Amino acid sequence: MRPTPLLALLLLNTTATACDRVQPERAPTMAATPFDSVFRLADTLTPEQPDSVPIGLVSGIDFAPDGSFVLTDVRSVRVMRYAPDGRLLGRMGRLGSGPGEFQMPMFPKVDDRGRVHVLDLQVPRITVFDADGSFLRTVSTLHLGNRIGEMTVLPGGDYLLVAWHGPTRDLLFRTDSLGRVRDSYVPHAQLIPEGEPAKPVWGNMRSVSLSVVGEQAFVVTALSDSLWTVNLRDGRSSAQRITPPTYVTPKAPHGDLSAEGAFSRWADSWTSNILVRASDKAVMAMFVRGILMRGDSAVAAYRGPDGTWRGLTSAPIVLAIRNDTVVSLLDPNAETVRFGVHVRR
Repeated sequence: MRPTPLLALLLLNTTATACDRVQPERAPTMAATPFDSVFRLADTLTPEQPDSVPIGLVSGIDFAPDGSFVLTDVRSVRVMRYAPDGRLLGRMGRLGSGPGEFQMPMFPKVDDRGRVHVLDLQVPRITVFDADGSFLRTVSTLHLGNRIGEMTVLPGGDYLLVAWHGPTRDLLFRTDSLGRVRDSYVPHAQLIPEGEPAKPVWGNMRSVSLSVVGEQAFVVTALSDSLWTVNLRDGRSSAQRITPPTYVTPKAPHGDLSAEGAFSRWADSWTSNILVRASDKAVMAMFVRGILMRGDSAVAAYRGPDGTWRGLTSAPIVLAIRNDTVVSLLDPNAETVRFGVHVRR
């Protein structure tokens, strides 16, 4: 069985810390709506996967304005670039620790000049390639600690990264193009479920996802039903509960988790907020029961152009949003990676 492509996102573990919380606004009333009643599958996209360049475990995808896309494979330790129709255009980097090489490539981002930025979680740095795939430079993230999460490139060349052991007690760090910290946002305490004690077990379960549209960053954490919005222009942040139908609040375990099956049963007893993706027209946060995503259907908290929140049931795992178009992973356990292109009805 193929592990689900976002598995690496969900296994980033640390010990818990505590500080003041941002108190989220009350959750909007969210009607349960089947995903297929809001979006229709308009097309499928199958990236070329020759025997010499198979796709093992997708750890990120990003689209350029022309529809071409970049994909990172954390198992084969590759970065691949594809045409809009899925033709393989080339690959960047290889296994190693030298310039232009990777140990754990994730979260590829294509900037407004076509350059590709790839975060390496094992070797603490960002590697940058030009539009033709030639190596340009590396940017060290070592000063942000040894636990780096998702990364994106902001207009103008700054980076926004998730870091648990950074120089402040925040989760998000804005750096310049050389990695020098400019600002930080969202306190650490958001990684612990509200009302729960700071137990070490939470460090094994939490992850943070972010998505940026213009000067706004949207942030979710696995152990919370809240969406944080950060204004990157003035640094102000706010939080709103986006509790979807069927949401179950995480609770600390009782008893010994080392017994056979105990950990899985506990993880399956609550809901994880695993991913957020946004565009100028929509915001979508993905919730799944449990933490390891064995191909189970998800519920998406979705805010469309009209500003209304809906709980989209039986949703696929959404990897990207482009305007009103949603790109999802189809058949997570299949041998061949396929993406679905969904448009609003």
